[in-house]
Amino acid sequence: MVLVYFVGVIAYAWWTDFIPEKRIALQIPQEDDNLVDRDTLSFLNWNIGYAGLGKESDFFYDGGETVTAPKQHVEKNLRGILKTISDIVDSIDFFLLQEVDLGSKRTHWINQFEKISNSLKGFTSSFGKNYDVQFIPIPMTDPMGRVRSGLGLWSKFKMIESTRHAFEGNYNFPHNLFFLDRCFVLNRYKTKKDKELIVVNTHNSAFDDGSLKKKQLAQLKSVLIDEYEKGNYVIVGGDWNQLPSGFGSESESKKSIPDNYPAPGWKCMFDPDVPTCRSLTKPFNEETPTVLIDFYVVSPNVEVLDVNTIDQKFQFSDHQPVMLKAVLN
Repeated sequence: MVLVYFVGVIAYAWWTDFIPEKRIALQIPQEDDNLVDRDTLSFLNWNIGYAGLGKESDFFYDGGETVTAPKQHVEKNLRGILKTISDIVDSIDFFLLQEVDLGSKRTHWINQFEKISNSLKGFTSSFGKNYDVQFIPIPMTDPMGRVRSGLGLWSKFKMIESTRHAFEGNYNFPHNLFFLDRCFVLNRYKTKKDKELIVVNTHNSAFDDGSLKKKQLAQLKSVLIDEYEKGNYVIVGGDWNQLPSGFGSESESKKSIPDNYPAPGWKCMFDPDVPTCRSLTKPFNEETPTVLIDFYVVSPNVEVLDVNTIDQKFQFSDHQPVMLKAVLN
């Protein structure tokens, strides 16, 4: 019976597998575009951990025990996420969020993208789905079940293009049926300088031997350089699942994105004083291992004025929000 169960689960996952095209034009509001009419812009980048990984949580796949956080914890975390956003909404032009659930068992079917959009009145938004599995069968005693999640990007300016780019490479069968289909979302905006502003929201692979990360960086590099060579401004934020270049010891350099990525003159921007991600083996305390894997990469024609991480002691997510202020030269 166990064998029949797993064969049935794999067959169902294969039949319902989310297989996105390499490029998908995302649905955006059908409104007249407007120019980015300022040179100085501000960004917030945050993996919100689907509001299910606050300070009280651990996670079974990272060595903990919990599969689904209690509903009251998810609601508490989401309230904290929404308050964080509302407290700084007047000073932020672009919000780049990862692990935003549309409706999943793990988050008690709350549409987080809708709730965040409702709190950002006047912002235009796009959503790139990177997790769509009908039924995740592990752990057997308490399956994760249905998951729908992805990348959300909100802006005070109307984009002229929003495209989901599928990252190349994936896990081997049958693991690929139950893991994320990684992607990055590229949004394009007109500026007053007869150039375009390219804003990219990325969420690169975790839990791999490094080979997928390498492929993804190479693919993203090609797109970034192509846009810059057109004369455009490029700003990338996300959860890279790697250390930024220029951070950490020499022994940790193998865990970092390459120096001068994607090319000489580009800058990797991060706050070295505050970690952005924590271990999920246990609920958070002051001795919990932490790391810095959420940051920005900007093109040479972008001058960064400030970058800082909001230290929330991981109250609402296993990641912390990172703000950037930059000038388009």
